[in-house]
Amino acid sequence: MKFTILGYNQAKLMEFGLDAVDAVLLRYFVDFKDSGTMVKENIEGELYYWLKYEGIMKELPILNLKKDSIYRRFKNMAKVEILNHKTKKSKGVYSYYNIGSNYLSLLSDYITVESDYNPRGSDLDPYPFGFKSVTLPDLNPEQKINLLKDKSIKDNNIYDQVINYLNKKADTRYKAASKKTKQLIKARLDEDFALEDFYKVIDIKVSEWLNTNMEKYLRPETLFGTKFEGYLNQRNRGGLKNGGSEDGSGEVQADGIGFSV
Repeated sequence: MKFTILGYNQAKLMEFGLDAVDAVLLRYFVDFKDSGTMVKENIEGELYYWLKYEGIMKELPILNLKKDSIYRRFKNMAKVEILNHKTKKSKGVYSYYNIGSNYLSLLSDYITVESDYNPRGSDLDPYPFGFKSVTLPDLNPEQKINLLKDKSIKDNNIYDQVINYLNKKADTRYKAASKKTKQLIKARLDEDFALEDFYKVIDIKVSEWLNTNMEKYLRPETLFGTKFEGYLNQRNRGGLKNGGSEDGSGEVQADGIGFSV
């Protein structure tokens, strides 16, 4: 028996009640997610990806699946916690997914263990001393998932996610590829701040500064500078009515109200 299909352990797939069609759908979702072109949404502090069932019908006609069948299969994968599922209502109902807690178990594979009795691990007795579990094997280098990508690629994803979130919330058009912006975000990541911390700072300062004379400071240079931790821990005070001024570092000093922002 071939032990993997599309990089997933067949035995584990069957254990969760999944079949080859589910494996194809799951691989499609993971590859699409990792391409960086999938529509993302922060839901309850986690990043989810919009899945359009009609798009799967178009991209994978060989499966000959109807929309309802695709929906049920993804819902079942969410039920067994291979994926997580959220719906969002906004002029319609949209399905969002991300990776579930049981997904990693599909990536474990069995390897042949050699012995004096079976030096090559033959098909007759491929596991002479039982089996050995190997986590995250690189069975197909052309189909790497995000969990196997190196740190620089993960960081690039974070840069995109942070700036896309800022642009959406503040109605701005900053570029994640900006060298200065990357330096600022990386400096905060090196201080062990997480993606959710960037989202929280953006939410706090957008709520405080948007539609005031301070909204010009809703920019990476101000938000992600050395006062990032202070912003993260501040209570939302609403807009600053007395204005503010820059101190030359890109950060803002409030005028006449007794504190720095």
